[in-house]
Amino acid sequence: MTYDVAIVGAGFSAIALTINLLDILPPEATIAVIGDDPGFGRGTAYRTEFYLHRLNVPAARMSIFPDQPDDFTDWLTSRGKAVSPDAFASRGDFGLYLRDRLASRLRAREHRARLDFVRAKAVSCNDGQGDGISFVLDTGGSLQARTVVLALGVGSAGLPVASDRVSAAARGRIIENPWTSH
Repeated sequence: MTYDVAIVGAGFSAIALTINLLDILPPEATIAVIGDDPGFGRGTAYRTEFYLHRLNVPAARMSIFPDQPDDFTDWLTSRGKAVSPDAFASRGDFGLYLRDRLASRLRAREHRARLDFVRAKAVSCNDGQGDGISFVLDTGGSLQARTVVLALGVGSAGLPVASDRVSAAARGRIIENPWTSH
């Protein structure tokens, strides 16, 4: 099967993108999320259970929906954890918020794109000969996708392919480290 979108990663960026894709893609679209992190969606930053680990951004600025800026603070309030908009909520609560928002989209099966979670690591990728990119998985399987997002997270090792194997046309669209100035 060739997916419309493959997201490689299992942390915050992967879950935030997945949630938003489920909101905007038509029901006939297909999405694969490739990752082997048992804490899917919470990533390194938001999997903590220790309440003193706080966000470094006020709660009022933490919604994953730009058109619903109060979504995170409303979610906290609905769970009896009301905070002022300028308070720094716990990282663990934000991780639970992310998973809850994904779960609400997963419950609406008939009105959303198909979503498959592939519990594996992508160990290499190759040109899919005109139909996107083909990934080899550490489980021995493979997967193809027309559009690929590498959401590799903290301490990622870089591209899963040697840079000399990337076409000249694609090189200009790759941002290997988004935290450096370009």
